[in-house]
Parts: sequence; C-alpha cells; structure tokens
Amino acid sequence: MKISEIEEKMIDGEFSEEIFEQFVKALSRVPKTLRMQHCYTTAYSMREKDPENALRLINYALETFEGTALDIKRSLYNLGGIYEFTGDYKNANISYKKSLDAVPENTRESHTPSIAMDILRTELHCCNFCYSDYINELYNALLKADEFTASFRRFIFYRSVTEIIIAKKNEDTKLHKTAFDNAMKALDGSKKTGMDMLLLRHKFEDEAGATKEALEFLRNNGI
Repeated sequence: MKISEIEEKMIDGEFSEEIFEQFVKALSRVPKTLRMQHCYTTAYSMREKDPENALRLINYALETFEGTALDIKRSLYNLGGIYEFTGDYKNANISYKKSLDAVPENTRESHTPSIAMDILRTELHCCNFCYSDYINELYNALLKADEFTASFRRFIFYRSVTEIIIAKKNEDTKLHKTAFDNAMKALDGSKKTGMDMLLLRHKFEDEAGATKEALEFLRNNGI
C-alpha cells in the first residue's frame, strides 16, 4: 500500500497498530529528508478525528528521526496546535515555545512573529496573564507580523490584550484605554474596518477568537 493511501486511512480515523506498522514500513521507503514531514503533516490532519494518535505520531517522529531545524520547529508547532485543539493549553504553550527555541538564532527574527500570537494566546489560558520581559519581547515581535492575514481580527484582539498588561505595567492609562477599546471592537463582528472589507473580498471571514479566559481577562482589566 502506498504511503499516501495509509495516511488517508489514518486521517479518516482508521488508526490501528497494524496501520501504524504499515505506515512505519512505508516511511522507510521515503527519502530520509521527508520522513519527519510526512509525520507532522499527517498528524495535524488527524487532530479532529484522532488527536491522541496524532500526538503519538508527532512524538514518534521527534524521537526517531533527525530532521532539520525547520522540520523540528514545524513538528513542535503542530504538536502545539493539536494540544490546543484538545484544550490542553499548558502543553500547547510549552510546545509553541519549544518550536520557537528550535529555530536557528540567525533566522529567529523572521519566525518569531508567526508563533508569537500562539504563545500569547495559550499563555492567557494557562496562567494569570501578567507582564514579563518575555511577553514584551513576543509583543514586539507580533508588531512586525503581517496584518494582512486571514486572522486579522484575531491578531488585533490578542495584540490588544497584550497591550493591556504592558500599559498596566507602565501605568499608561491612554494606551490601556485604547487597547481595551480595540479589543472590544475586534469582538464586535458587526463593525467592519477597511481591512475587514478587503479580507471579505478575498473570501476571508475572520473572528477574534475570544475564549472564556480572554473575556474574563477583559472583564477584570477594563477601565
């Protein structure tokens, strides 16, 4: 059986020890440079129907193969995504941080913005969200991210939530109010900005991605 056929079965929820053995055997016929990629892409596609085995598959790849720094980063990032999908925000946060640490120092700056929001979002879930130098570094990286994405409202929302704790740290009442107002605007789907309208023309319908933890944070940190 071709590896693509086995992957389709796994993604469809037909995972079994026999299927896994077939997958491992098929992987041995794949070029070494692609083995980890097969694991982390297949695992991420499995997250909805079989998250437990999706986690197993990525951990198998990390323990078995010597991938490139980019392969390790993507594996850890997808691991975080699967954990977050299951509601395990603590391990999601840890995995996202590890994925950033896996990036070589000379390319760290270009990768940080794309991971910063994921770390900030899960940080908000799994602890009392408060100021730290690390959070401030992530925020500065987030500002360098390209706002023209399908997650525009989510970007604005979590950027604003982070600005609130920075404003409180610096006792900046003006920034605190602006950040809080921007967070609330991002939550109000009836208010369309110019960027929203542009994204809609590209068939993107974005939401802020607020959660009960994020809303509780706003309730406790409003002005």
